[in-house]
Amino acid sequence: MIICIAIFGTSLFYAVLSDLRTQLVRDIAWWAALAACLGMIALRVAGHGLLAIDWTGTGLFLLVQEGIMGRCYGRADCHGFCVSALCLAGFGLGLREDVLMMAIAFVLLTAVQALKRNIGRDRKLKRPVAFLPYLAAGLLGVPIVNMLQIPVLHI
Repeated sequence: MIICIAIFGTSLFYAVLSDLRTQLVRDIAWWAALAACLGMIALRVAGHGLLAIDWTGTGLFLLVQEGIMGRCYGRADCHGFCVSALCLAGFGLGLREDVLMMAIAFVLLTAVQALKRNIGRDRKLKRPVAFLPYLAAGLLGVPIVNMLQIPVLHI
């Protein structure tokens, strides 16, 4: 499990750095992260059984991301949300945490860009910014919210 977490973390870190530097992320980052997440899920299923994964919630989140949300923002952001949801599934978390991760990421993006005065009157960003750092912060925010037992969503 630790090796899978390390591979996932390294892949996400590479994707964040690439997004910050060039706003382009190579597919190898997502393939490596996907392999690591599938390893985490396999280990979870092997140790706790098939019911240890929220198959329906995670599948629904992946479908919405790839099918609908991928048209709203960049493909790299869409793939980032998908592998992050699979990572959370590897820890036995489901749709509630996936939506929470997404909400944290968008709230952080909105707050930081509002402070930088990068939001126009049409409520769109004046200048495009790298989104993957906010996504990574959202992913890290999920265990913090769960640890503090902050009631946020009841799905």
